Amino acid sequence: AGILSNICDVRISGTLTTNLTVTLYGNLGFDLIPFSPVVIPAGQTNVHFPLYVGDNGVIDPLRLAQVTATAPGFTDGVAGAFLFDNDGPPDPWTPYPPDQSDNISVHTGLSWGRVEGELVVNGTFETGDLAGWQLSDNGVGGFVVDNGTLDPVSPDGPMPPFSGGYGAVSQQLGNGHHELWQDIDIPKGATTVTVTWADRIRNHAGTFAPGQQQFRVEARDPSDNHLLWTLYASQPGDPLLGDWVRRTNYLSAYKGSTVRLAFVEDDQLGYLNVHLDEISVRAESPAPTSFDVYFGTNAIPSAADYAGSTTTSQWDLPLLAAGTDYYWRVDVKRAGMTNAGPVWTFRTGGVSSRTTLVGFGSSWKYWAQGTDLGIAYRAGSYSDAAWPSGAGILGFGGKETTTIGVASSGYVTYYFRKQFSIASAAKVVDLTARLIRDDGALVYINGALAMSDNMAGRITYQTQASSIISGTAETTPVVKDLNPALLVDGVNTIAVEVHQKHGLLAVSPDLLFDFALEATVNVANEPPVIALTSPKDFLSTQAPVTLPLAASVNDDNPAGLKVDFYA
Repeated sequence: AGILSNICDVRISGTLTTNLTVTLYGNLGFDLIPFSPVVIPAGQTNVHFPLYVGDNGVIDPLRLAQVTATAPGFTDGVAGAFLFDNDGPPDPWTPYPPDQSDNISVHTGLSWGRVEGELVVNGTFETGDLAGWQLSDNGVGGFVVDNGTLDPVSPDGPMPPFSGGYGAVSQQLGNGHHELWQDIDIPKGATTVTVTWADRIRNHAGTFAPGQQQFRVEARDPSDNHLLWTLYASQPGDPLLGDWVRRTNYLSAYKGSTVRLAFVEDDQLGYLNVHLDEISVRAESPAPTSFDVYFGTNAIPSAADYAGSTTTSQWDLPLLAAGTDYYWRVDVKRAGMTNAGPVWTFRTGGVSSRTTLVGFGSSWKYWAQGTDLGIAYRAGSYSDAAWPSGAGILGFGGKETTTIGVASSGYVTYYFRKQFSIASAAKVVDLTARLIRDDGALVYINGALAMSDNMAGRITYQTQASSIISGTAETTPVVKDLNPALLVDGVNTIAVEVHQKHGLLAVSPDLLFDFALEATVNVANEPPVIALTSPKDFLSTQAPVTLPLAASVNDDNPAGLKVDFYA
């Protein structure tokens, strides 16, 4: 939306000795308005003219925009172009991790530029600090967070915030210039961008003077900090000791760009305390926006990489494999339209390896006595000392390695147990199970159901499998990805019950079981994660002062780590 300068041209086949007035009409009403009339000067064949393209806040289909030119003595001229509506799904932008980035933590998440909703970080100051904001000060003082107990140097006493438990206030010890600001990415797909804030201006100098004793709210260009637009400025004659006021303005003219929103206070003539609260920049769209997220190790994400849909601009990820290339895409959806985003990629730091935790042919404890063990056998503490053991494949009927029974027994359920150890379950990125079963099976890891195949309904000891497994399917593994959160540090217990499906003879002629478990494990020590805990970000204080410096360190092996502070 806006004015397209000199985008169009109207011309005649020859020249005239007098000026020619041409009237212009558009076919789309207020959505397309040519600046009319225009004049072709004497002796000239053409003249350029601008167009105004409107924005109605509705997602319109692709339309043919036409302009008709008329002048006395001339045949009408018509020209057109297709008009796309920018209210549709916008392009996703500013990905994190950045595209083509390297050495990304295996604990990362995904995020991208917001397209609607609240754009200000910590506009209510309810974090109890100035997180998300930046300060620029000349002179002693500046903006600080206040919970209603701050007693400024001015004649004012403590004053409560506009709402909630915290607000911000400017205070000074002498003449100065103080700014509180934040850079805001304004989405180009927004229909309106509304700025609101609450201020309480307390001027003890007796007058306002532009540039000397004044409070202003400004939109600036972050590249060089030059002024784009003044949203508000106190003026001579304004109330000196005001109460709270809610104010509103707009930044819609800056859609698709980054704007620095600055709250500015000049106090050259005396005390000027400006209280701020409920600062908001809200971008609206013509329809709700959602995001389909695709993530995986395929260079071209496919349907198999679909992770889910969200209305926020972020996506949590499980633990990632170290030293691995990942690819992701965000498709933006709005009002039945989809805009497929570009494919972004990053590589995690460190090293990972593929490990077999339990292999086919391993030794298993088994129970084939035709008794109901209930659920107790699934626990790691259960004693299977009396159980016999044998190598997989276990069963009977001719395809087994270890024979554990006969078909004529007619038993429905057989039990199997195995334990294995892992040093650090938190480093397991993924788990893949491979199950050979004839006929159905339930697999438990550390007491939790991890996998079920060919079983249905409420299952008891006498529940038969859903169907008979025969032929090559008897020894073809069923593959399933499992949740790594099933594992614990140290000893892990796998408990399996295999259920038969009896045929016409009321027995099953065979039984087969074997199981394998593979994992991707991050094997390298990751770099330590260090976070400054004191002082807090953007803390403002009066000098002289003693500030403690403290940091938290998270590492696989923190022994011997040293943290150096620089100020």
